[in-house]
Amino acid sequence: MTRLRWIAAGAALMLATPAHAGSSKPVDIAALLQQAQQNNAAAEVKLGNLYNSGGNGLARDYVQAMQWYQKAADQGDLEAKYQLAMMYFNGHAGSKDFNKAADLLQDPANGGMAAAQYRLGDMAAHGEGVRFQDFKTAADWLTRAANQNNAEAQMELGDLYFNGSGVAQGYEEAYFWYLLAGGHKLGKGQQKIETQKLARIKTALTQAQMDSAQARAAAWKPVMEKPAKDGQK
Repeated sequence: MTRLRWIAAGAALMLATPAHAGSSKPVDIAALLQQAQQNNAAAEVKLGNLYNSGGNGLARDYVQAMQWYQKAADQGDLEAKYQLAMMYFNGHAGSKDFNKAADLLQDPANGGMAAAQYRLGDMAAHGEGVRFQDFKTAADWLTRAANQNNAEAQMELGDLYFNGSGVAQGYEEAYFWYLLAGGHKLGKGQQKIETQKLARIKTALTQAQMDSAQARAAAWKPVMEKPAKDGQK
């Protein structure tokens, strides 16, 4: 790893972060940097996040972000591994590297992180970071994430059931997962896609099947996995 470039700002530098629950408490960058230099993984991840977002007065710097994430990941931090994986997935490390992304996602996904499970499932479904397109593996990961109420996983799992990819084809099951995904606040683009999928699947169902899926969706509760502690695999 190249030598880390430190923040040339001075001890008095303060940076406001996005409000949390109405709070606008600023982050003391000098103190955060000092903690990170002492191999505090949580501080390293926070610095990585600040550089990754490039907001709040700090210039976006993917190189810096990756370096801080890598330091925390080397200590076993699961959030750092996930964030680093997404940088490789999105090509922020240069060219996209799905193999590195998939490797880094394994620990967070196995540790119960729904976002990592969704991403691995999505990659397997598209043949990214794996030797070949693997719908069975995709279904396994997507099911774990969907059961934890991950909207993207629920929508994609619905697609697998609609097409019978990696699972037994089942239009009622597809409709069930689409309904759960639709219960989330979706972006405008996602909402349009969700509406189209619901309209398409309804044409393949009887009224009894729709009623059954709707009743299941109304009674459904997520099953959250107990997350592993940072540093545990």
